[in-house]
Amino acid sequence: MLRSYLKICWEHPKRLLALATVMTVLLAVFTYGKLDFNADRTALFKASAGEKARQAEFERRFGGWHDLVLVVDGGTSDEREGTVRELASFLGASSLVTDVRAKVELPGVEHLGLYFLSLEELRRIDDSLAKNQEILKRMSRDGWYGFLEYLQERDLSSDAAGKNREKFAEVWKQAVDGRGVAELDDLFPRVDLPQRSFYIDGRNRHLIFFRSEDPLRIKEEIAGKADQIPFSGRIVLTGQPLLQAEERQETIRDAVVSTIVAIVVVQLILILGFRETARPRLAFLSLVFGLLWSVAWAAATVGALNIITINFIAITVGLGVDFSIHILARYAEESEASDGSVEAMERTLRTTGVENLVGAIATSLAFWALTLTEFLAVQQLGLITGVAVPLCFLSVVTLLPPLLFWREQRLSQNSAAPFEFEMGPGLLKLEKRVRRRPGFWLLLATLAIFVMGIFGGRVRFDYNLLNMQSGTSEAVRYEKEGGFNSLAAFVVADSPAQARELQKRLRALPAVSEVQTVAELVPEHVVAKRPLVESIVRRVKELPRPAFDPSAKPDWERMERLANSLSGNGDPEPWVLHLKNSGPGPVEDVWRQMQSHLKSQLDHMLERLAHQDTHFDIEAWKKHSPDLKRLSNLDGKTLLRVRAKHSLWERPVLVEFLDQVEMVTDKGIGPPFLIRNYLEQLRKSYFDAVRYAILAIVVLLFLHFRALVPTLIALVPKVVGAVGMFFAMAVFSIDLNPANCMALPLTLGIGLVFGIHAVHRLLESEEVLLVQGGTGKAIALSAWTTIASFGTLMVASHPGIFSLGFVMATGVGANMLATYLLVPPLIELSRNQLSRKK
Repeated sequence: MLRSYLKICWEHPKRLLALATVMTVLLAVFTYGKLDFNADRTALFKASAGEKARQAEFERRFGGWHDLVLVVDGGTSDEREGTVRELASFLGASSLVTDVRAKVELPGVEHLGLYFLSLEELRRIDDSLAKNQEILKRMSRDGWYGFLEYLQERDLSSDAAGKNREKFAEVWKQAVDGRGVAELDDLFPRVDLPQRSFYIDGRNRHLIFFRSEDPLRIKEEIAGKADQIPFSGRIVLTGQPLLQAEERQETIRDAVVSTIVAIVVVQLILILGFRETARPRLAFLSLVFGLLWSVAWAAATVGALNIITINFIAITVGLGVDFSIHILARYAEESEASDGSVEAMERTLRTTGVENLVGAIATSLAFWALTLTEFLAVQQLGLITGVAVPLCFLSVVTLLPPLLFWREQRLSQNSAAPFEFEMGPGLLKLEKRVRRRPGFWLLLATLAIFVMGIFGGRVRFDYNLLNMQSGTSEAVRYEKEGGFNSLAAFVVADSPAQARELQKRLRALPAVSEVQTVAELVPEHVVAKRPLVESIVRRVKELPRPAFDPSAKPDWERMERLANSLSGNGDPEPWVLHLKNSGPGPVEDVWRQMQSHLKSQLDHMLERLAHQDTHFDIEAWKKHSPDLKRLSNLDGKTLLRVRAKHSLWERPVLVEFLDQVEMVTDKGIGPPFLIRNYLEQLRKSYFDAVRYAILAIVVLLFLHFRALVPTLIALVPKVVGAVGMFFAMAVFSIDLNPANCMALPLTLGIGLVFGIHAVHRLLESEEVLLVQGGTGKAIALSAWTTIASFGTLMVASHPGIFSLGFVMATGVGANMLATYLLVPPLIELSRNQLSRKK
């Protein structure tokens, strides 16, 4: 069957290539525009049905938590409020922005102030009005004269009366000292409430929440507007949508650049390795078909790439080109010993082709092992690349032969020129020495590997997702500096009353900095308060309007006589003597100020209290305030926003914070909970992927070699490669993170073919030197192309992608070195046993 196909390739190369081209073009047309990129971290892991239902319910009630946040930091309170108003107006007028929330409006609150007081406070006000009805009437007629005359006419000889006298005397003294401003809460109930409540974070930050489908563009517009506002503080746009949009832009740019660089660099390495341009071009052309098939597969299966799967093309380039290199190198050798191109290609595919197939299957299994994990993004990487690698192998073994045959027919000569890639005389001498004293060399290598393992064990896992984003982002820098933390937990209470209780308990937690809820702005026990409000309004309406003239000339003698009576024994008050000695001018000024302030207080009380709504309907009131209705639904469900004292991007802080919140309530929801689940799934998936990959590779190799010893020898480069990878990470202070943590299970499959080729080649003859034959050269060339394809990821500005490139490149490099330095001595030590097995 293989020979028949190769004959068709020789006889009809152009037809085969045309057919493959048409099919690939149709696939490209089908998948055009169907493969997107999703930067939402919640899409990286698999949420349970309960989590999905809770999130859907939260979004239905409260609009979700995917808000952009404009932080107005620093300056004075008045400056911040003015800046917030101007920015809110600007955002409201922008076509890019929806749902701007800078403050919670409280409609008609001037008529509802009494309902915001407690029942006890209302009873105290009602009692005070009942007891002080007469004095308030006198004060409305004569001002402070009425106040003093009322006290003079009362019998204040009893103990209770004496206490009242002391209280009123203190009120009077404060009024004189403060030019009329006195502590008169017992007489004049204060119900001043703001008509709006700004969103704040701590003492020095005001917040504006809004939505936008284009966070990057609105960021630029806000920056231009901020330059025009004379604000002494700092204006920063942040929020999960912006961080994700910046990451999306950066990741796509890095992926495109790294893919282009990978293609160019791999081509250059192939040209240098083969000392020509023709065969490298054909090799890469055969791979392009497989890459396009892989893109179609990704579009059909996942539809959207993420931060982990976005670089699968760059990864596949490095893996797929290995198949071409080994086939070209072996084909060049077989052409010298075969009668014709078809026979040479047949021998190549039956030897190196089979080894490539085993390597492709092993690598594919390493990726497919990722689909057994719980982490959705890792599953998708396994699903995409686990098929992409066999597709690239298929495109190489099916299309590279007709491409080579077509070229040979056009040139009327065999295209399999000798493979002249030179390894260098130093490696040749080293391999000879190693094979002469294999035991001694392996002992040294074991000690070196042990030392590297100790150093590599120091590598830690960095769970901070903020460290995976570029430091050039102002939002990232601001959060790292300890500014506003865009991560906040939410709690959904069943009622405003429950929200207040939860707020009190959550604020007491050591890990919590503040708890905000609109329940603070929603009155409670309205039905129970209504009779008290009616009584207060009725009493206030019975009081006359202030009729005295504050600007009238004061009657000094009358005031002095009445004031002295406050002492109870007729003795002059010290403050009276002080005023009297200061002359008539200051006395008149003080008195007019006192009378004026008193009239203002009386007017305020009568105006505000007399018009309180005695038929207040809280549900109807909420309907007139979208912000209130959104944060406290009509059925009572009320939202609390809980912020941590420290950065929730740090996993220990995140876990401690959520553990404490969950001790208080099980109603928590929001990004911190999702990120915790994300990190837990990722950590578990990491260990699962390693176990599954090792199991799959060991089983496959054992089935291929059908013997334990060659299986173990072929595995040695993989183990040493992993140790070397962690050693390099420790030396260069690179931690594992959510972007590069899958490097270990991937390197177990990537480059596995090195060990397979080396073992087969060295078992062919005792005289064969790995670095001298075509196989050894192909291993080196394919390793360098793989290293280059992963190394190109290091051009990325995204820290996670950069670290992935470093980790994979060092892992493959260590794998290559282990193949050359450890497989030959191991084969030498085991040759007798392997010969008997063979």
